[in-house]
Amino acid sequence: MFNFSLNSSFKNLEQSLSTDLTLLEERQKQIAQILAEQIKQEIKDILDIPVSKNGAKIVRSQPLQAPRKESGNLQNSVDYVLEQNGLNISIKVFCSNS
Repeated sequence: MFNFSLNSSFKNLEQSLSTDLTLLEERQKQIAQILAEQIKQEIKDILDIPVSKNGAKIVRSQPLQAPRKESGNLQNSVDYVLEQNGLNISIKVFCSNS
């Protein structure tokens, strides 16, 4: 009887840990999703500086500055993808060609 009870306890513990791990993985992915959205928005905000016009002269971005917004195409092309490998999640932010 003792062995059966001990095995049953281990089985319950294993199921509980498995459920906890699944919940943690889901929460980790949710947090990565939120972080990726925030990074994407930060980049879009940086790219929201318009090309300024000083009279008839157009002042474009200087070297090492973020590109200034002319049409909004670059700003609108910012996107990301989440890649998961086990417990590791990578966030890759990029500009698409569309």
